[in-house]
Parts: sequence; structure tokens; C-alpha cells
Amino acid sequence: MRKQPPTSEILAENRGRPSIGRVLSVVLNAILLDGVDWDIERMSRVNNTISMVPEEKRRVLSLRPMNFIWISPSEDIGKMAQGETWRLPRTIRFLLKGLGPLEQASGLISYLLFDPAFCSRLTALGYQDAIRRRTEIEDFLA
Repeated sequence: MRKQPPTSEILAENRGRPSIGRVLSVVLNAILLDGVDWDIERMSRVNNTISMVPEEKRRVLSLRPMNFIWISPSEDIGKMAQGETWRLPRTIRFLLKGLGPLEQASGLISYLLFDPAFCSRLTALGYQDAIRRRTEIEDFLA
């Protein structure tokens, strides 16, 4: 699952009308990430259903559960991107200012920020997250 901010942060952030940057961030997350969440949920339900079918019937029907491992960032990538806005091209920064407070557009910024230094931070985060779950990943791959 995606790293979700605490409820208190969501409530504080959503006081008043959301900026266009906030709306675009939410829309991009819905388009690009909610489908993955839905796939994981569906796969879990299918696996659960398959587990209720007796073993001999599963063999006849060639049914078997699909193993998966879901690894998500331990840090909010939008918040990581917030402090890196200066790395964006000047034109993009100018356009973002018209979308409202940059804090509310952090999700959008994280999709636009292909700066090598930011990508290195993301790679390092992914590496550290994988190291923390190394045993689980090795068991999955075995």
C-alpha cells in the first residue's frame, strides 16, 4: 500500500478549498496507483477463494494461488519532492505556481521530477526498503 499520511495531516491539509495542484496530485495518484491497489486487493480475494476449494478439486481445475509481495516506499515521495522543486526547469516551476501552494502539489511534483539527484534519493530509499524486507523477499523468490 502507499504510505498514507496521518488523519490529522489529511484534515489539516483539506481545510478550505483544495488548490488545483492538490486536485491534480490526487487525480494522478488515482490514475496511476489506485489500479495497482485494486489489483492487489483482487488478487488477495481470488487467493482467499481458491484456498476454500478442496485440494483435489484445485488440481483438477488447475487452480493455484498467486503469490505476491507488495513493497511500497517507507517515506512519502510527495514530501520528498516538496523540497526539490528548485530542481525542476524554470518553466515548470512557473506553471506550478499557478496551481496553488507547492505543498499541495507535492504529489504532482513527484511525477515531474526526473532530476538525477532526486532519482538517486528514490533509488536509495527503494534499496533501504528492500534491505529491511530482505528475508521476506528472499523467501518469496525461493
